[in-house]
Amino acid sequence: MLQNEQHVNLEIRALTDAGLREAIGGVCIHWALLELTVERLLSTLEGTPGTLRYESDLGANLQKLDRMIEIHGRLNAGQAKDIRKLIERTRELRKERHRVTHGLWGKDESGVIHSVFPALRRDVPPVKPVVVDDIRQLKLRILTLGKSFRRYVDPLDSVRIQWEKE
Repeated sequence: MLQNEQHVNLEIRALTDAGLREAIGGVCIHWALLELTVERLLSTLEGTPGTLRYESDLGANLQKLDRMIEIHGRLNAGQAKDIRKLIERTRELRKERHRVTHGLWGKDESGVIHSVFPALRRDVPPVKPVVVDDIRQLKLRILTLGKSFRRYVDPLDSVRIQWEKE
């Protein structure tokens, strides 16, 4: 706890508040689809479209994607610039997504939702008032970001999982 911090009584509500559960679940689902789309884009640029390897987390995959943009010959300058912007937007959303999905949520006496206990070792405020619509807006930003990445992936790819390295 921070020194000089006022104590606030919060009621843990994520299990009983249907709107909060729906909003947090939407963030989780759309983030997983975003991770899948980044994997698909990497496999497309590597010449093995639709192959998912699950070798790295999203952070490492974004670094790999950033490096591949430099060496890949099929992307024009505009496409490379667009993908770099998408990578940056994804990095910007990571902390907020982490706080929403791994935090413990509660409502204060006035009904305002707060992140009671964010996951440790992340640079996020422990108590930040939000409303359910804020979480829904994050879900929408993640959904839109995933759609933007999907422009670079063939929607007819047959997705397959490659569990072992060749």
